Amino acid sequence: MALRCAARCAVALCLVAGALPAAAQANHGTTFLDETLATYMAIGQAHWGGLMPSCVVGGTVIAPHAVLYDDPDPAVAARGDQPGCRIWLDRSSWREMRPLEACMVVVHEWGHLLGHGHSLDPFDLMAEVPVRAPGECRRAVNGSRARASAARRCGPHRAGRRGRAVRCGLARPL
Repeated sequence: MALRCAARCAVALCLVAGALPAAAQANHGTTFLDETLATYMAIGQAHWGGLMPSCVVGGTVIAPHAVLYDDPDPAVAARGDQPGCRIWLDRSSWREMRPLEACMVVVHEWGHLLGHGHSLDPFDLMAEVPVRAPGECRRAVNGSRARASAARRCGPHRAGRRGRAVRCGLARPL
């Protein structure tokens, strides 16, 4: 399910990237990937049925990837090549996004990479400004919050104590 959520966010990012003006694309940016973005991209792929955009440049297959860049339009957080393999993430917007929004953007942009355009339905993930995050994103973000909360509440020094194990989110006492 986490993969499905990551896939939806990647689609959102792709949609935004498809709208990049030529001037913004001239800023080649910096290829970027961290554990969180990788999760969101996996969710994007899963959300869109496991489909992987494929690009061939000079006979070499290029995998989908994200690029941090400076978008000249302050209203744009991300763009996706449509179709293509690059999700463009505006540097300042990416740093300011909350996890649920970031996931949704990546999944949205993944949809652009697969050639999906914007929808007029605001509840559709492919809306220009979607109002609802995919379930996979909600589950992934809520799951990471729950794990972090349990780690803070229990800590490594408490997790091994029999009486605390179940209350600290472990399946059974240690």
